[in-house]
Amino acid sequence: MIKHLFIFIGLFCMAINTLIAQKVTEVNFSQEGQKIIINYNLTGVKYYQIINITVYVSVDLGKINKIKQKKVEGDVGLNITPGKNKKIIWDVFEEMPDFGGQVSFQVRAVANEEKPKRKIYAGYKGSYLAPLGIVVGITGKTGFYLSTRTDLFYLKNINTYYYKTDGAIVQDYKDPGYYTFTSGYRTQRFSVTGGISFMLTRNLSFYAGGGYSVNDVLWEIAQFDYNDINSGKEWVKNEKKSYSFFEAESGLWLKIKPFFISAGVSACGDKWIDGIVSAGIVF
Repeated sequence: MIKHLFIFIGLFCMAINTLIAQKVTEVNFSQEGQKIIINYNLTGVKYYQIINITVYVSVDLGKINKIKQKKVEGDVGLNITPGKNKKIIWDVFEEMPDFGGQVSFQVRAVANEEKPKRKIYAGYKGSYLAPLGIVVGITGKTGFYLSTRTDLFYLKNINTYYYKTDGAIVQDYKDPGYYTFTSGYRTQRFSVTGGISFMLTRNLSFYAGGGYSVNDVLWEIAQFDYNDINSGKEWVKNEKKSYSFFEAESGLWLKIKPFFISAGVSACGDKWIDGIVSAGIVF
């Protein structure tokens, strides 16, 4: 009972916090059984910093003593991440059997800079207009990536020869018989892009890049022989509406160990704008 009484008296004392570049705020403590619970907030931490948290105690305004690491657990020691309601549990009577009196604490944060390690990542990348694709890249303070996107129709017909039209006639039509345009209409797209990324936080990056995009507009024709019998259908490329152009893209990339997700937009001049998503594994 005496030990509980001494701790209770200590709870009325002001908690002290020190800060070195980072901000340790809202330091307070309470009793749970035979242990002291210390709570604090840690802010102002850069993504490239490793934070070391140590706790000091003073009794009756006397000497400030560092609490032994073996007697505390929770958000204390090396590599502590920023956030609110950080919690340290101190087994007080294991370290100070005669603990009691007016008590104050210091929670100290010391930062050491660490260059973020580069990681390789790979996964799916796609959009509404080009839903099939892959992306590979390297993360870091600055990173790099390469990606490609297309659609199933482009992959299916990549080696197929198309007739061409100027929107009025099929200039190079050579099959016997004749043709008519139907209402069939399709687009097929292929793009290759690459770019760089910049870390905003330890797990969040901004990326931007560009590359080459192909957008083919296809019209459908119905083919007939001279007896007016339908001999099939074919796709022809509308050269006036098709184009290849520079594509630009940007977005945010988030690491959620061991995976990543990202979202952004791409644009091809004033011709179109498309949303992009990607997801995969960080190695």
